[in-house]
Amino acid sequence: MAQKKRKSKKQTSDTKITIIFVIVIIISVLALAGIWCYTHQPEVRAWLFQTFQRAEQFKEELASDGQQQEKAQHPSDDSLPAKDASDGGEDQSLLSTAVPPASDGLILLPSNLAFPRCPAVKHAPDHELRHFTDYDICYRESYEQAEWSAYQLERSELVKNTSRSNDFRPDPQISTESASLADYRKSGYDRGHLAPAADFAYSPEAMSETFYMSNMTPQAPQFNRGIWKDLEEDVRSWANKYGRAYVICGPVLDESADRYATIGASKVVIPRYFYKIVLLPVYEDKDDFATPDDCTKLIARAYLIPNKQCDDSYEAYRVSINEIESRTGIDFFYLLDDSIEEKIESKASD
Repeated sequence: MAQKKRKSKKQTSDTKITIIFVIVIIISVLALAGIWCYTHQPEVRAWLFQTFQRAEQFKEELASDGQQQEKAQHPSDDSLPAKDASDGGEDQSLLSTAVPPASDGLILLPSNLAFPRCPAVKHAPDHELRHFTDYDICYRESYEQAEWSAYQLERSELVKNTSRSNDFRPDPQISTESASLADYRKSGYDRGHLAPAADFAYSPEAMSETFYMSNMTPQAPQFNRGIWKDLEEDVRSWANKYGRAYVICGPVLDESADRYATIGASKVVIPRYFYKIVLLPVYEDKDDFATPDDCTKLIARAYLIPNKQCDDSYEAYRVSINEIESRTGIDFFYLLDDSIEEKIESKASD
């Protein structure tokens, strides 16, 4: 009898081990499938990123509603200091608080408006923020280049106080090391600027910083010296006309690095497309322009251009900001009031 009980216990134990083993195998298969989808399917990455953004926004809205209800129930609590709701894990230098339209109908322009929201603000792997004096980038080591550069260009900066320096050099501040000059040598591709050197000709130091290799990306010569140059020149014209411009540009990196052709020993990815987004505030008069924290209207222009010789105008490649967000998984101008952001990002024309 005792022997039968021991045999029964052994069978039960074997069954449990088998069940546990099967569960582990299923979880492992699902995990591997998830990893494969994330690394090889750009739409999955974009969907996850947008889902996390919506979740964060929903959480913030709930917190805001709760605070308002609390204030309504306890008016005397208004004298208490507000709690700091910022996430200590985020890069606060690129974050600000989104603001609603002003009561007088003006559009409020938050500080750091040009900086997009990407995983770098949460210190995600393979996303390294690099702050220069007058522009910023997010460097992607796996692609050996930045996925965006962002800056604000003022009319007063459209002066030429220095010549082109051409002092290309590796960026010592990139923790994983940037691409090198040797990577581009005899590759057939230009060391294409993301933040253009000519936009920073007002200062020798500012221009020199645009020649770090972290600001370079492989561009077809006909593209870099043709349609892309035309667009860069017109952005400066728009900044002069409207007084200031918020400029963001970068390569479209919507597939895993191993799906692209590369150059050099560092395997610098050759992007297939580049995007440029320009936000132009419209001011009522000189007095309005003197207060850069608001404007009467916003003009948004976005372009998605293939990295090759293009014989037509860059206007043939005009798209909505939403389309670029969908391709890149990056959230642009998220600090604007939601209704204004949706209005300027949903259409491809002024």
